Amino acid sequence: MHTGKDSTQESVMYTDCANESNGFVKARGLPFDSTLEQIAEFFAGFEIMHGGVWRSYYRDRPDGQCFVVFKDEATAMAAVEKLN
Repeated sequence: MHTGKDSTQESVMYTDCANESNGFVKARGLPFDSTLEQIAEFFAGFEIMHGGVWRSYYRDRPDGQCFVVFKDEATAMAAVEKLN
């Protein structure tokens, strides 16, 4: 997973979901071949709920988006601020 710090790397953008009070974050711009483990590793240091990483699919193929559920809103906001 790339953070976009190098112009040759694919950037990952984060936006808050409508219900951020539950600790949900929507991540966009992911490489299509990224795994759930790589996504969780990217968010290392921020407590993700068990089973809290979901890939988004379109026509049975990854569409470059995922949803991550953190332990609370404060953790979700800290992850967005640090990694966005």
